[in-house]
Amino acid sequence: MCYYCHPIDFHIFHHLTNLGLGEKSGWVLSVSFSADGNKLAWTKHNSTIFVADASISATPIVTRLRTDFLPFVSCIWIGPSTFVAGGYDCCPMLFRYNDQSISFVHQLDTKSESRYGGKVTAMKKFQDIDRMATADNTSSRLPTIHQNCINEIRILKGDRSMASELSSVGRDGNLVLWNFPTLSEQIADLKIV
Repeated sequence: MCYYCHPIDFHIFHHLTNLGLGEKSGWVLSVSFSADGNKLAWTKHNSTIFVADASISATPIVTRLRTDFLPFVSCIWIGPSTFVAGGYDCCPMLFRYNDQSISFVHQLDTKSESRYGGKVTAMKKFQDIDRMATADNTSSRLPTIHQNCINEIRILKGDRSMASELSSVGRDGNLVLWNFPTLSEQIADLKIV
């Protein structure tokens, strides 16, 4: 805990460390309340995700998931039990919180190589020389849309109870839009056989 945080009771870090986690050191990188305000998700620099759930009892029940991913810099709730986190892996990831457990669902970036088309243009070569001091971008290009850490994830359409579109901004300067089809859109093409 920061030396200057001790006398400040209203500072959120003071309250997060007093939830009985036993893990009182480290940097909190992002926090997000759920739409109803009963759940709080936060990420730490050691790639751990926490959810404090106050809807079950008067004292919040804290659940933690230590991931194998790189640290998450931003997280936001997009539904009553789902949230998205993104950071140094350059890809937003969907997580679900159910029955006092956090589980990884999937990466939002499907890492398809086809979105870049494989074409090499003169402009692209000059951009690579300028940015990366190399003319060959095959070894330095990540298989994700973002080519550097994701700084922030925000809801564009909907709210924290039901988001249908997100945006992410990365240190590469890219602003990427992510769509989540609603349940009615997902079942629109279903047919009874």
